[in-house]
Amino acid sequence: MKQNNFLFVGEVMLEFTPLNDNSFKQSFAGDSYNSCWYFNKLSKTDASVRAQYLTHLGADSYSDVLIQEMNEQGIDASYIVQTHNKNIGLYIIKNHSNGEREFDYWRENSAATTMFESNESAILDVDAVNQADHIIFSGISIAVLSERGRENLFEALIKLKDLGINIIFDTNFRQKLWPDIENAQKWYDRFYNISNVILPSVEDEMTLFNLSNSKQVLEHLGSYHKKEIVLKNGPRSAVFMKDGNMIDVATSAIENVVDTTSAGDSFNAQYIYSRFVERVAPEIAIKNAHILAGKVIGYKGALISEIFEE
Repeated sequence: MKQNNFLFVGEVMLEFTPLNDNSFKQSFAGDSYNSCWYFNKLSKTDASVRAQYLTHLGADSYSDVLIQEMNEQGIDASYIVQTHNKNIGLYIIKNHSNGEREFDYWRENSAATTMFESNESAILDVDAVNQADHIIFSGISIAVLSERGRENLFEALIKLKDLGINIIFDTNFRQKLWPDIENAQKWYDRFYNISNVILPSVEDEMTLFNLSNSKQVLEHLGSYHKKEIVLKNGPRSAVFMKDGNMIDVATSAIENVVDTTSAGDSFNAQYIYSRFVERVAPEIAIKNAHILAGKVIGYKGALISEIFEE
């Protein structure tokens, strides 16, 4: 049986979700890790599919607990590097009554920010990761890196793509993580051009590329030929684009919105699973992804195991 390996790349942090004014629930999260976690849940019964995660963590006790949890869940943690003079990052969620959220971050000594600066990172050793069939990373995965780290990751992904590995980019733009908008635009354009699949949102595209409306977003993304693109437009719809063709997929309204923290991350996990494991048509994959995201945002926090027990 051929193994179908999905390697997610990025940052995991300690997450604190408010339960009330005086207490918090502690867990682990981060956009690409959230997608990996949901993908692993979706593929749990398929022995031919393996979810893998690549990051740098510290030598602190929380990093040890995270690796133990990943092993217990069946996520392959063999690509993780632990850095002795760094630790895991941390963030706290603030929820508003409409389900939208704000975050406070502590990344100053985070090990993940040092990824790809040296040959300790497995992805820079093409021979070490060429068994991956798909590599998934995000805008946050690249935003937290140094310029050298981004360049090293970029060059490695070109080599891995040439080996036939499917490169998937979740755009997830966070302006505060970039030194300036021009730097972000440069790197997004470079990573768009080497990716096979791009998963942007209308909101991110408008902010990043100074676009005024959805039509301009579609025109901009249409310039990236031969890419499989799924443009998310919040709860209303999503558009599939490839080779000049466009499919507008309407989605039903979601009434119970508690916390949108992992809406996009869970959407991406389900889309990737539906397209590259179940191999269904794009419009069906989008509808499946919308259903999962709709369940996730009915709970507080990023990783919701309850929805898999329903």
